[in-house]
Amino acid sequence: MDIRIFTADDIEFAAGLTHSEGWLSETPEVFHDFYHYRPDGCFIAEEEGRRVGMVVAAPYGRDGFIGELIVHPEWRGAGRGKALMAHAIAFHTASGVKNVYLDGVLAAVPLYERLGFRKICRSLRFSGKLSGEKTAPVEKMLEDDLPEVIRLDHFSFGADRSFFLRQKWFRSQDTCFVYRTGGRINGFLMASKNRIISVGPWVQEHSSDDPALLLALAAAIRGERLRLGVLESNKQAADMLIALGLELDLDSPWRMVLGQRGLGEAHTCLAIGSAASG
Repeated sequence: MDIRIFTADDIEFAAGLTHSEGWLSETPEVFHDFYHYRPDGCFIAEEEGRRVGMVVAAPYGRDGFIGELIVHPEWRGAGRGKALMAHAIAFHTASGVKNVYLDGVLAAVPLYERLGFRKICRSLRFSGKLSGEKTAPVEKMLEDDLPEVIRLDHFSFGADRSFFLRQKWFRSQDTCFVYRTGGRINGFLMASKNRIISVGPWVQEHSSDDPALLLALAAAIRGERLRLGVLESNKQAADMLIALGLELDLDSPWRMVLGQRGLGEAHTCLAIGSAASG
C-alpha cells in the first residue's frame, strides 16, 4: 500500500467515503477546507491502482487533530487503517505537534489505544429539533465580528482555529450568531447546513447552561434537525442539551489524546467544531 498527499481531485472521493459511512456533516466543502489548510496533512492510501482509504491531520502549533480515517470496506482488516494513522502521527511529529487528539468511534478505540492514545472522556453527540427563539443579546455574526470571535475562540479553545472559523462563516453566514453584552462579544455559535444542520463550534464566557445562541439558531432553521458534539467533561452543557430534549447518541465516540490533554476542555467550549479539527 502506498500513502500519498491529497490532490484537489481526491476531494470528491473523500466526501464519497464519508457519505458511505453515514457521516452527514462531511461534504466536499469540508475536505476543500482541510486541503487548503494543510494539503500536506491530507493523505490517500492506494493499492493496486485504487484509492482505498484516507486520513486528515490538522496541526495547531503544539497541538493537532487527526480525523476522517476511513478504509474502504473491501480493503479492511489488513492493517491499512493503522498504517494511515501512523502516517498522520508522523506528520504531526514532523510539524512540531506534541499532543495529538481525535474522536474515536467505539469500534476503533482499541486500534488507537495500541498506537498510544488514551481516553479523556466521551465526545457526546446530540441531535434533534428545537422550536427556538431569538432574544435581544443574540445577533447575526457579521464579518466585522470575526476578529473578536477568533480571539474569544483562541482564548477558550487554546489554539488558533481562525482558518476554519473564517471558512465556516463565509459559507454559512445565516447560521452564525454572536452573544453581545456591554458592547462586547462574550459568546458565539457557528453552524453549517448540509444534509443536517451541523452545530459547532459554540463558545461562550457568560454561562455553560444558557441556550440562547442555540435557540436563535433553531429559530433560524425553522424546525430542521440539528446535530452537535459536546465533551462529557462539560457536564453543565451536556445537561442543558438533555433538558432541552435533544437525543443523546449512546454510541458517541471517545475524545482521546496522544500526549498531554487540555485543548478544548474549558467549560467555555460548549460544542466542538468537528471531530477532525477540534
